[in-house]
Amino acid sequence: MAVISCRAESRRPVILAGSSLLALAWPVPVSGAGAVAIARAMCYHVQMENRIASLVIDATAAELLARFWAAALGWQVVNRGSYGVSIGADGAPFEIDFRLVPDGPKPAKNRLHLDIKPVSRDQPAELDRLLGLGARQVDVGQGARNWFVLADPEGNEFCLCRP
Repeated sequence: MAVISCRAESRRPVILAGSSLLALAWPVPVSGAGAVAIARAMCYHVQMENRIASLVIDATAAELLARFWAAALGWQVVNRGSYGVSIGADGAPFEIDFRLVPDGPKPAKNRLHLDIKPVSRDQPAELDRLLGLGARQVDVGQGARNWFVLADPEGNEFCLCRP
């Protein structure tokens, strides 16, 4: 199993990948310059039949959504083409693809959405950051909860959970 991405200063999870095994782990600093260890107790191993390569989101403004989500997730644009724009993290086996569609804004609430959790700040600070990037708070009937329902610049709902 190979470490795909790991930085000692990061509290972000790392992806470990084998031929048909995927594990998510959190780096733990150890003594030594920039050294990390992977905490076994915090690894989740999953035997897979197929691997999700990307999540595809229809967009009328693919570049705008890609910039928003790359900033929101700390990812970068990895590909652009006539189809739209793809974002991902260095070495990660998963991307989000924003595909250009001509049918205009979505007509109803999404049946699939992302739940995101802040890694390096608390929930209120992350809410402010996401709103500054162009998200807006929306009401989908959730009532008072310990998470926030937001929408990206094209109205796709997502939840900001507690860390």
